[in-house]
Amino acid sequence: MESTTPVPPNASPPATIAADVIWIPDEGEVRLYDAKSGQFRTLNATAAEIWLLLAEGYSFDELTTEMIRRHADGDSVKRVVVERDVRAFLETLHTLGLLA
Repeated sequence: MESTTPVPPNASPPATIAADVIWIPDEGEVRLYDAKSGQFRTLNATAAEIWLLLAEGYSFDELTTEMIRRHADGDSVKRVVVERDVRAFLETLHTLGLLA
């Protein structure tokens, strides 16, 4: 059974895509099929960036650092927002069973 426990604060979760998720990048988006649930999903450009970093094996900390580098422009407020949004997205992926 897949874990649906939210990522604890200050932890770097395993960044592994669940084995039963089939996905493909498509023109700035990522299209997913969860064979376990039978659901299709489309990730927008920012979510696709995160997904592709997960596919490359980035940990939560590495992924967050990279997204901050790409999107915060050195702004401390944007940094907090990016970190919060990345954590929330990863928690959603865990809850949906898309991450192992």
